[in-house]
Amino acid sequence: LTSLAKGLVLGIVGGAVLGGLLRAIADDFASLLVGVATVFGTVLVSHAISASAVAAVVVLGLTVGVGGRVARRDFLRQGWSFAGFACMGAVYFLAGASVQVAMFTERWLAMLICIGAVLAARVAAVQGCFRLAAPAMGRPMEGVDLAALSLGGIRGAFALALVLALPLDVPWWWTVQSMVYGVVIFDLFVLLPVLSRVWRRGR
Repeated sequence: LTSLAKGLVLGIVGGAVLGGLLRAIADDFASLLVGVATVFGTVLVSHAISASAVAAVVVLGLTVGVGGRVARRDFLRQGWSFAGFACMGAVYFLAGASVQVAMFTERWLAMLICIGAVLAARVAAVQGCFRLAAPAMGRPMEGVDLAALSLGGIRGAFALALVLALPLDVPWWWTVQSMVYGVVIFDLFVLLPVLSRVWRRGR
């Protein structure tokens, strides 16, 4: 909890500093370099003070994004989009290189439990939100749209990055890594093709 709180404070401070720098720098390329340097600097400082680096970087991005300083500059937005795509590709590459057959033979039950839990959570969250929002929407959402929202949400890169960063001395790290790998593989190779086919038939 203390690490998370430190990360939140560090992210807010870093976001304020980066926002001020982006206002002062007119050159787009220099602004992008300053942004990258600030992100890496935030990670280094978070490690030095035992803060959550993930929380710090996320809050830093939110602080800068809320001000609209990145959204109003196409070059910065495109630059960060490319950086995000490259990082996501690197995470998937590292995950693919670290997958072991033993994960599927020794941790298959944990994978199945995690897949079921994730699907149940998605359905419950989407169904619950739309039931609460139905009066304001004027019409209920149903059919293909609701199925896509309930079973979609392919967001594996962030989870993969977290489990790849787990220290080896953390108990059950290999089981947790196997569970996340199982969910991501299920999403990409089972759920995504099924959703694509259902979507095409519904349209």
